[in-house]
Amino acid sequence: MTEKYSYYQTLLQQYDPKTFKRKQDYFEYNYSKQINFRRDMKVLEFWPWIWEFVDYLNKKWVEDITVVDNDDSILDNISDKYKISKKLRLISWIDDIKEWLLKYDLIVLTQVLEHIPVNVQEDFLRYLYSILNIDWKIIITVPNANNFIWVTERYWDFTHMISYTSNSLIQLCQKAWVKRSEINLRPYSIPPYEIINIPRIMLQKILYFVIYWIYMINWGIYSNILTPNITCVIKKW
Repeated sequence: MTEKYSYYQTLLQQYDPKTFKRKQDYFEYNYSKQINFRRDMKVLEFWPWIWEFVDYLNKKWVEDITVVDNDDSILDNISDKYKISKKLRLISWIDDIKEWLLKYDLIVLTQVLEHIPVNVQEDFLRYLYSILNIDWKIIITVPNANNFIWVTERYWDFTHMISYTSNSLIQLCQKAWVKRSEINLRPYSIPPYEIINIPRIMLQKILYFVIYWIYMINWGIYSNILTPNITCVIKKW
């Protein structure tokens, strides 16, 4: 008899210490310049996976962290392992937890938005913006459909609802009426911290050059961001 599917157990099977460190290297390389780390900063993270970003924040002495997930096993384990201020169980949707949410300095969704039904994404983003403190940021990383090679990323997970291009990600922010803000799109790039990553970076650049010319030949419409994932940074002012 087939055992009941457990997303938590699936994640555990995909992770080892090297994978965990690799993901944190990506945070350091892609996120650190976007975040003004302070010990008293208030952080909200949705779907923390196997806690790699929470662990990363704790190493920066940040502990006022609220995590939101719909998997009890993830929430139970995260509170046992790390210093956080609050864990919230999402039963159906964001309305379940609004009364327990506060104002935050940083809101992070790393490979999360693509799991959310498209018809509620605008309201979701609009609400997150409303609970963001002025001069602070929402950081969103999603699969990047500008690079058609990475269609595998889109369909690797059964729960993925959509992927995004640079244009559609900006459209989402505009449709959500994210006003009084600065919106920047950035590549989610390979960190050059390990020797093995140097040839990976070089080969990716060659691949991007080929993709660029394929777009030019066929449509003449292209994006400068061709990394497998793309990051949107929204700063409130």
